[in-house]
Amino acid sequence: MRAGLLLCLATVADVKCNSARIIFSDESNLAFNLAFEATPLLSLRPVESTVNMSALEADGVALVRRHSGGGAVYLDGGVLVFSIIAPRSTFSVDINFSIIAKALKDLGVDANRSGRNDVTVTIDDRTLKVSGSAFQHAHDANGNAVSMHHGTLLLDANMENLGRYLTPHSLKLASKGIKSVASRVINLRQHPHVSDSSYAAVSAALAAAFSAEFAIAETVERVDKSNAVAAEQAFVARMAELTSWAWVLGKTPDFSHTLETRIDDFGMFTLHLDVHRGIIRAAKVFSDALLVDAVEALQALLTSVPYNADSILSALDARAHALLAQSKAECTAIGSTSDDATTHQQEERLLEKIKAWLALEISSAGHSPESG
Repeated sequence: MRAGLLLCLATVADVKCNSARIIFSDESNLAFNLAFEATPLLSLRPVESTVNMSALEADGVALVRRHSGGGAVYLDGGVLVFSIIAPRSTFSVDINFSIIAKALKDLGVDANRSGRNDVTVTIDDRTLKVSGSAFQHAHDANGNAVSMHHGTLLLDANMENLGRYLTPHSLKLASKGIKSVASRVINLRQHPHVSDSSYAAVSAALAAAFSAEFAIAETVERVDKSNAVAAEQAFVARMAELTSWAWVLGKTPDFSHTLETRIDDFGMFTLHLDVHRGIIRAAKVFSDALLVDAVEALQALLTSVPYNADSILSALDARAHALLAQSKAECTAIGSTSDDATTHQQEERLLEKIKAWLALEISSAGHSPESG
């Protein structure tokens, strides 16, 4: 992969942004760049379901697991990786995507946000993906709520390898009407109107668009392994964790029940349940949905719940009521924002769709209360 680009308005781990900062990493080591911005952990989809493990091992390709959600991405010297970090109160996915679109526009490329987390271009009536994103909400060392937007831009990636190593779920491919991941992506280099698709040009365009959006000086800082932070014990430990077998592959508990679906407008959901004597002893949710708080909440609220439709739906209803109360409390305390309202509305919609899905799955399967 090419070096990373960090556009920062908040403090996360070793990235201390008391004011807006633009940071270029000169390291091609993905573990270094992820450790530099490391935040508390969130669940990813199992890597075995999104990558061709045998191909990676045969070709000696490194596998690194990031902290934010979403499926696997392919990185080589033709892929630019960027992150946008901001306080949770001002974080806006819409603004982030507008920055990406503005940067590409300045390079001669008309690009649009597509769905929840893609940026696409249209060439000869074909809509093709040039960028994908994942998101994470976390807290910094002082307990402040921050949000992160991870993204990639395909500059001149090896498409043959991309198709060989990535194995998206068949439901995800079907939802997009395609047969393989390689058939729906394109490098910026291949765009007929791009003025310059080099790493230097694209990263500079992103930095300029970021600076213009937030009316800040376009001052770029550079980091590499000689940075003082890289020698700190905590940083070294994070790098080691990101490439360790325990973190990358981990030991997945044996679950007695697995439910899987794709929910329109939200993404893939895989729900693993350990059910013993009719009680859900453990729940694990993997999803590429952008509502990471909702995914975490779903995992927690299903634990210790009786494994039947009525009990599970009641637990989901309780979450919906708690969400409503939280919304009212936030409005009373600090005033509401359009982003807050939109997020709450989206989670309520997601909960309704999950309720319908689980009610159908559990009832139609006729699971016994003594399952497990």
